Amino acid sequence: MPASSGTDTMDFVSFFLFWFCSLPAIWFPVHQIRHLFTVKAYFVPVAGVTFFIWAIVRAHGIGPIVHQPSSKHGGALGWAIVQGIMSSIANFATLIVNDPDFARFARKPRDALWPQFFTIPIGFAVTSFIGIIVSSSSTVIYGGDPIWNPLTLLSNFLDGANGPARFGVFIISFAFTLAQLGTNIAANSVSAGTDMTALLPRYLNIRRGGYICAIVGLAMCP
Repeated sequence: MPASSGTDTMDFVSFFLFWFCSLPAIWFPVHQIRHLFTVKAYFVPVAGVTFFIWAIVRAHGIGPIVHQPSSKHGGALGWAIVQGIMSSIANFATLIVNDPDFARFARKPRDALWPQFFTIPIGFAVTSFIGIIVSSSSTVIYGGDPIWNPLTLLSNFLDGANGPARFGVFIISFAFTLAQLGTNIAANSVSAGTDMTALLPRYLNIRRGGYICAIVGLAMCP
């Protein structure tokens, strides 16, 4: 593919395969795909913590990012903190907007309140912490600047890896795929399907809206 497309053949084929494998999950009603999220809730955190420990062990420590002093001071530091807060709020806002699509299936309001109250801030904090430490460890393992893309770091783990290490990379990569699949369904397919159902309830349901979202996503990817 030309450089002007913003992608290459390998990345686009990977996207297409993921898109294609996501289509069967859109077919099932919301109350049935909860089993996918149950598997994700157990498998993905374990893989994330394993990745976290693996990177620390290979680096023989947590790396320099945690220990290095701040490079900003005064007003610049204050604005950097504000930018970080706004970035977090922007991430939260997506989940907050999508929450009613799933919270309406709760038996009581409290059933939806407490899981969201704890899991959203704690989940984001723990995920960010793991990402920062793993990236910090990469500076010790490979030198140079931190590798902030976890998939790039996993790819580097394959260099000179033995069988068990390759299997570990496969399992963690599969966890990333499963996590992305769940996010794609929850944040995109179901949400779009619910909104379209409200707009045209006579012609659309959640399933049809999800497939329309999938087609739009494929069309806009390049």
